[in-house]
Amino acid sequence: MTKQDLQRPQPLLRKAFPPNGLSARENALLATLDQIIETEIAPQAAAHDEKGRYPTSAVAALKRSGVLKTAVPAAYGGPGFSTRFSLEAQVRLSIADSAVAQIFKIHDELVHEAFVYSTADFRPALAKKLLAEAGYPNGFDLELWSDRERPVNEAIVHQLNQVGVRATLRFVKPPVLVKARNEKQVPAYYGSIGSFSIPDAGAIVPDHFLPESDRNFSQDPAVAKLVDAANSTYDPAKRQQFFRDALRRIAEEAYWVPILTFSANYLASNDVEFEPWKDGMERLFQIRWK
Repeated sequence: MTKQDLQRPQPLLRKAFPPNGLSARENALLATLDQIIETEIAPQAAAHDEKGRYPTSAVAALKRSGVLKTAVPAAYGGPGFSTRFSLEAQVRLSIADSAVAQIFKIHDELVHEAFVYSTADFRPALAKKLLAEAGYPNGFDLELWSDRERPVNEAIVHQLNQVGVRATLRFVKPPVLVKARNEKQVPAYYGSIGSFSIPDAGAIVPDHFLPESDRNFSQDPAVAKLVDAANSTYDPAKRQQFFRDALRRIAEEAYWVPILTFSANYLASNDVEFEPWKDGMERLFQIRWK
């Protein structure tokens, strides 16, 4: 398997189903999975079968890769990957070790169903269990700061309290928040930044993860190094790889937690020629009468 093959995995199911466009993030994780299969899972498959033992090391490798959390919806802080991705992963795993593929399939489906069919009472109970496993059986105190969208913040605080996090809201004016951040008085804050409608990681990531930024709460040198490298090159492939690695670590360590997405809705008369702008920037001068 060449380096290029790992970077651009070809869907194994293309002969059975027409390609429907896996996302860049899905393809990147498939490339990682291909490498793990080749170096860690396939070499041990025969020994596992011969001794009839559970493939513990293979499952541990899947966990490290991040593939076991891909079914968690984006609304709950997960990748929210497609069913197509799951099928691609299952086929790859089954070629190397069918037992591992079955384990992944059952896990993936259960995670999907837990979020789709669970009751309203189940999710807080699951969150409490996860908190306990993380070492916080009695929860912890959290002061959430914000300077905008108070109803959203109040909903976040309410949900955190439901699962045992004793959260309070510190709602202040923007200058007060900036001053408190500069003085390292803010443990966590809610923000919503449009990146000036520039669809590029460079418009927002450096502001939050370079060492000199008052918004850099993690102070993770590995992330800072990757972001600085991405911000210092004009090579698109290198830039993409640096940002991909940085964002993967940011997600794994939960330095950022996605809360919601914004939608832009337009109403236009049938008498005008109008097409929404992909970057969200309104250019009313482009609208024309038919």
